[in-house]
Amino acid sequence: MTGFCSTVRNHAVKLVSGYSVDWDLPHSTHFIGTKCLRLLAALLSTLLLLASTELYAGKMGPNVILIVADDLGWNDVGFNGSEIHTPHLDQLASDGVQLERFYVQPSCSPTRSDLMTSQSAISLGVISPFSKQQPAGVPESYPFLPTFFQNADYQTFMFGKWHLGFRAPQFLPTARGFDHFYGHLTGGIGYWDHVHGGGLDWQRNGKTLREQGYSTHLMRDEAIRVIENREQD
Repeated sequence: MTGFCSTVRNHAVKLVSGYSVDWDLPHSTHFIGTKCLRLLAALLSTLLLLASTELYAGKMGPNVILIVADDLGWNDVGFNGSEIHTPHLDQLASDGVQLERFYVQPSCSPTRSDLMTSQSAISLGVISPFSKQQPAGVPESYPFLPTFFQNADYQTFMFGKWHLGFRAPQFLPTARGFDHFYGHLTGGIGYWDHVHGGGLDWQRNGKTLREQGYSTHLMRDEAIRVIENREQD
């Protein structure tokens, strides 16, 4: 995670030339505050991203980066005193605001459902992780977060784990507000073989891919490519 954050940040700085920002440290809070492009990046489980460059109400919107770490324990980060070293996340915590009484669901799909809809997972009927045999997804009647960004002229991109329904086209990321998706649709996959439950689960925009490489590194490289080649007006 920290390696991903640092590498993507190093490439993203190319997009903010002309602004007085100190990039010696991974100050994603600065990146969020600049007005040069509107980049919404969400990292679900390990990675997820969204982006835009259009004008809105006469102003350039802020850059927004959203990182969601799946099943991350309270003591799994350095700024809470863990023996696990997370220097980039520690810097973000130091430069930003820590929500110390912020609660989420105990597993992945319910937490993601809460985040994407702003509704309680129980009210959505999502009370446990979606299994690969489950035909349903989060109800279509609830618009997802990226659709609101699209309405504000943001480009929207996601990299990583979806896990919000995949057995029908209407439940896929590109049907729920993401212009671009790269990653896996179900639960945890093998970092190297990209397999979940005996089947390959690795794709870009609905097309299954057979790629060699460590999944986190592949997602990092995709995020960099998208940032550098995004539509600019």
